[in-house]
Amino acid sequence: MFKRNPNDLSKNLDKFQNSEKHADAATPPCSLLPPHSLLASADHCPHSLPSPFKPPFPKKIPTTISVHGSSWDDPFHWMSNTADPDLLHYLDQENSYAEAFMADTQELQRTLFSEMKGRMPPKVSTPPERWGKWCTLSPFSFILVFCRKLGTDVVDDLLFTENDLSCCVDITSTKDGKFVTINSNSRISSEEGLCNECCRLQKWLMAGLRKRVCLDIAVPGPGITLQDMDMFHGHLVLSLCKEGLPMLCSISMPINFNGVPFLDISNTMLDPSLPLTILDYDEFGDPNIQAEFETIHSYSPYDNILPGVCYPSTLVTASLHDSRVGVWEAAKWVAKVREKTCPNCSHLVILNTNMNGGHFSEGGRLKHCEDTAFMMGFKSMLVDDDMKLEKGKGAVLVGVSRSRMKMWIIRVATTVLLWTCLVQLTAIGEIWAPRVLKGSPSCFTPSPRSVKALSSSSVVVFSKVAPPPKRKYKNNGYLMVSCNGGLNQMRAAICDMVAISRYLNVTLIVPELDKTSFWADPSEFQDIFDVDHFITSLRDEVRILKELPPRLKRRVEFGMVHSMPPVSWSDISYYHHQILPLIRKHKVLHLNKTDARLANNGLHPEIQKLRCRVNYSALRFTSQIEELGKRVIRILRQNGPFLVLHLRYEMDMLAFSGCTQGCTKDEAGELTRMRYAYPWWKEKVIDSDMKRKDGLCPLTPEETTLTLRALDIDQNIQIYIAAGEIYGGKRRMASLSAAFPNLVRKETLLEPSDLRYFQNHSSQMAALDYLVSLESDIFVPTYDGNMAKVVEGHRRYLGYRKSLLLDRKLLVDLIDRYNNGSLAWDEFSSSVKAAHRNRMGMPTRRVVIPDKPKEEDYFYSNPQECLQLPDEQPWTS
Repeated sequence: MFKRNPNDLSKNLDKFQNSEKHADAATPPCSLLPPHSLLASADHCPHSLPSPFKPPFPKKIPTTISVHGSSWDDPFHWMSNTADPDLLHYLDQENSYAEAFMADTQELQRTLFSEMKGRMPPKVSTPPERWGKWCTLSPFSFILVFCRKLGTDVVDDLLFTENDLSCCVDITSTKDGKFVTINSNSRISSEEGLCNECCRLQKWLMAGLRKRVCLDIAVPGPGITLQDMDMFHGHLVLSLCKEGLPMLCSISMPINFNGVPFLDISNTMLDPSLPLTILDYDEFGDPNIQAEFETIHSYSPYDNILPGVCYPSTLVTASLHDSRVGVWEAAKWVAKVREKTCPNCSHLVILNTNMNGGHFSEGGRLKHCEDTAFMMGFKSMLVDDDMKLEKGKGAVLVGVSRSRMKMWIIRVATTVLLWTCLVQLTAIGEIWAPRVLKGSPSCFTPSPRSVKALSSSSVVVFSKVAPPPKRKYKNNGYLMVSCNGGLNQMRAAICDMVAISRYLNVTLIVPELDKTSFWADPSEFQDIFDVDHFITSLRDEVRILKELPPRLKRRVEFGMVHSMPPVSWSDISYYHHQILPLIRKHKVLHLNKTDARLANNGLHPEIQKLRCRVNYSALRFTSQIEELGKRVIRILRQNGPFLVLHLRYEMDMLAFSGCTQGCTKDEAGELTRMRYAYPWWKEKVIDSDMKRKDGLCPLTPEETTLTLRALDIDQNIQIYIAAGEIYGGKRRMASLSAAFPNLVRKETLLEPSDLRYFQNHSSQMAALDYLVSLESDIFVPTYDGNMAKVVEGHRRYLGYRKSLLLDRKLLVDLIDRYNNGSLAWDEFSSSVKAAHRNRMGMPTRRVVIPDKPKEEDYFYSNPQECLQLPDEQPWTS
């Protein structure tokens, strides 16, 4: 291993600094002295290397960028002009700095270059530009390039072999992300090495396992060296070398980082004159649309540099004449990192610009080898006997000394020991404490007294009670589940999966939430629900773990897991006879769909009660969501009674249902295009008028206004809109606002700072609406979707709180007759009242329709097995 000599490094950098002092000092474009903010103490920084100098720092020109009403400062915006001589001078300075920094690796670079050049086919002068990664190989007669097919049950599948020492492999992906392409380049392949063997790998279906740190992936196993790592839409593909054999391996799981298309994507996407920018709108977002630009801005690396943070040592490469990704992106990012981040780490961020090359750097195989040798030299620069390598996207290395690592291990071990003792003492205290001081767990079915208490309370308060004792059973295996759909569809699914796990005697892994549907919410389970409460409150029924044991976890990471969707509306016998044998066979089973996978009826009462226990007791929102929900409810209560209107008139619902009543021609076309854009929405050709007459469309805001007026809802009552953005905006809400002026939303009741952490997290926003809906005086859903059904059932459980369940089929008929003048207002109003007299959420039996589970009453809208009738209140049919 090549070792760094710190003394040589200091000498080389001293030469660089001295040479720069003799540069033209009349109007220097760059300052060798950093700003005052970079002169802070570096004693805290574990990543710094001794250095008596500072890297070049460019000039700053105050510039304000304004887009969609938002403004921010960009003092390095002047770098966008690549003809500016100040920029060229600054890039030359950075190259001199990089050369001085890398001077003591020149011998290693020459060795690597000679080794790569010696293995090149002598007849081929212009091999492919993207030649792939090189590694030193011992002579042998057979090279195995090994690929795993993604999304299949086949663990290992050989795609092609190559028996030539010069074979290189490059990983790339199609623009739509549906396929991963492997390009192999071989000396003896057809056309003398210019051949690309494209092996198309189907994008894997498994949404995968969470991964806390990428270091676990990057550390190779015995005899394995890591050559390359590429991200494709949140998935990882590794290029490895095991005992000299190149392998290509996919890991079917999203992890905590993603590939970023540009460093300064906000400004790049705003410039339509750049090549490919407009074509990239579909992939990265259209910056002319405010919501999409805000998303772009939220992940733009240049706009999200963390002040004062220790950034890892980074080699940034760019080309001056790159017409696709401007050189200013790299230059601006490096300059801002130098200005804003830890001063001891920022001098380890190196910018190396090819002053002659374009998007693919300079052409020719020898130049490519030089670039590869330079990158390998940078890696070796920070790796010696006392340092460890962390390999991430883009050649990023972090060094940690062994002695410091030992100290960290000691501290971590001590902390774990202390916390273990504390937990044990707490548990003993709960057991030995006087019984009268403890909260006693009540029976799960609420008594009339508890129902009354819950009905009168404005906020549900969770008392701290001792967790139930652990249930002991022979574990039949592990069940992993990936929930699909919105928050309340996933909520019901989690309840089902807990019940299934309990009666199969398997261990449930904390469910993964949907991140790929229309809402694209990246929230994890623990971001929405109190995961520790979820696990401990159910431990007397089922064992739940946050992740698989290490041995099984490794198998899953490498795709060795059986994944399947269970049959919808199945009873428990299906899971006993079909699912349990698979779990016993594979040890781990992954269910990749969970919506409506357990029947509404025909199940043992204990199964039904367990579903209720999970829904109404174990699934508790995080303290942050709970506290914010309480604040909204408190604000509403201060102004009197309030009605929650779940106005399901959002774009996704209209596109999915095909309901376009009241929409313009352009809006109807937009909804149709959106419906065809989602392949998992099965129904494409929809007759909107017919569907509306059948009562299968959500009520429009105008229809909702007439309905509430006909029911004599007080026009001064507060109406809380529990919904996302209403399609059509103010135009469609005009009649409702005129009839009921006290319309409010969480966005109008709270400060923007209160909702800052909830932005772009639709499920967390929906959780707030859920809490407010539970506590309202009246709950009115305009469509019987998942939230409407689950909230209806929860309000029944809390004491049959009033939920107005609208008969949409009858309403649209009455509304059409009123609008065409065949029905007077008084007759219209009396008909609406009569139709809904018994639709207020009172006790009733679920409607059972054998073999038609979609048409019968949903279990979670009326969990009658878990409900207790109020005094002298009969069941109704």
